[in-house]
Amino acid sequence: MAKNDPTVGEALIVRYELIEGLIAQGMHKRHVVQYVRDHEAELQWDISDRQVRNYFDTVQERIKQGVMRIDRSYYHARSIKRLDYLYQSAVAAFETAPADSGNKPKHHANALNTEKELIDLLHLDDASAEQDWKQAAEQAGLDPQGILQGILTQHAIMSAAEIDEEE
Repeated sequence: MAKNDPTVGEALIVRYELIEGLIAQGMHKRHVVQYVRDHEAELQWDISDRQVRNYFDTVQERIKQGVMRIDRSYYHARSIKRLDYLYQSAVAAFETAPADSGNKPKHHANALNTEKELIDLLHLDDASAEQDWKQAAEQAGLDPQGILQGILTQHAIMSAAEIDEEE
């Protein structure tokens, strides 16, 4: 194997991407080194195990740096919007499903599960976090009172529909 690795540019990026994919599969450093050693014929990297370990360390550092740049408030707001959409879709499906279709319980369960996810995400069941989720929603450009009112309204509609079906 070569003592140094003059790989630069696109070829180096391809190597980093391969190692990142192996890390994403759950491989540890020793497994990545073994993988490169076992696939040397097809990879044709011609590098030492030490260089593979250096690549691994570089990729790990790049992953850490990438995670530090994640805008958590953006992803939090996006998750809230997705769950709100899923909840509304489940309620709409529940309301429009024929009573004899057998799908009403599934739609009701989907709505309740989505509601639970939203409650967990917003920490609505934790009184000490009440202000936190409201501030997070406001920072994301959302109306926290509107979200809460929408959940309660839809829940009341579904509960009323359930009572009507039982009678």
